[in-house]
Amino acid sequence: MVFKANWPVRTHVQAAMMDPQCMVELDAIAVVDPASLI
Repeated sequence: MVFKANWPVRTHVQAAMMDPQCMVELDAIAVVDPASLI
């Protein structure tokens, strides 16, 4: 489950670099990912 969750997050990170506006969405997803791990 952790691996599958990390995959989509990594893809979103690349998209954010291409689009600064997407960075906002990435931040929200990144925060949820680490929280789930804990």
